[in-house]
Amino acid sequence: DYIQYVTQQRVGPVHISLEGDGRRDLTVVDVPEDCVGFCMGRGGATLRSMEEEWGTLMFFAQVREGSEEESEKLCIFGSIRARRGAELKVMSAVEHKHPGHFVTGDGPDASLVDPRRVIGDDAGDDWGTDSMHLTDDNFSYALGAKGSTRRKLATAAGCIIEYIGRLACMCGTTKERERAQEYLSWLIAQRTGTVSVSTDDREDVTVVEIPGKSVGFITGYRGESLRRIEAQSGTFCFTEGSQGDARIAEHEVEKVLIFSHDPHNRKKAKRIVADKIEDHKDMDRRGGGGGGGG
Repeated sequence: DYIQYVTQQRVGPVHISLEGDGRRDLTVVDVPEDCVGFCMGRGGATLRSMEEEWGTLMFFAQVREGSEEESEKLCIFGSIRARRGAELKVMSAVEHKHPGHFVTGDGPDASLVDPRRVIGDDAGDDWGTDSMHLTDDNFSYALGAKGSTRRKLATAAGCIIEYIGRLACMCGTTKERERAQEYLSWLIAQRTGTVSVSTDDREDVTVVEIPGKSVGFITGYRGESLRRIEAQSGTFCFTEGSQGDARIAEHEVEKVLIFSHDPHNRKKAKRIVADKIEDHKDMDRRGGGGGGGG
């Protein structure tokens, strides 16, 4: 089917008729006419980028469902996780171009419009989408440069996270959404204060103790070194009960909390932290000292 759809696009519009139980590999999105070009991008570059990010096949087609009249819709083919991720990406683009199409209400009362599902597009009872409103300041902080912070949280939580308007939308299983909401809440709290998290009975955290004299070296200026560790390992890290800039006595011990749904990623981050502690000890032995990170 997929090869046929791709070749059909070269000679004319693709026609898809959904009958009976429909298709279990298809999500259909209603894109306003004035947003079609924006979602496609020059020469289809934006759609190709979404396909590459999520591992989907995406194109506009003439879709008929049952006895309804045929109409042009964006079709997304792939696994349920890939389709939901690409769908939220499209919804984000549409909401940016056409505010109010997928988000109703303002401020804390804003909510996401539930997209209409075609026959067969069923993710199961445990799947869903939760949303959290972000203020303008929190939005910029939670987005990060070119979306880096959003991607970091999504990778660590193992959950689809996309920002639609000022709504942080988390899509996945119940456990994935719960992790994503916690991680995002902790991140936002760090912007203006300190965060203290109980690690008891959690399966998504690894705690690493670091010598007080090495805290600045491990975290770096304004946490920049920790951010690099996160990027290298696919984790979400912060020091216990602080923003990472607080100074503690050299003889005391600080704890770095490493969060991720994937134990392999946590193990990788732990190994990087341990290596950096040894690097700092070597610098001390050579008389290099320093606590500014590296």
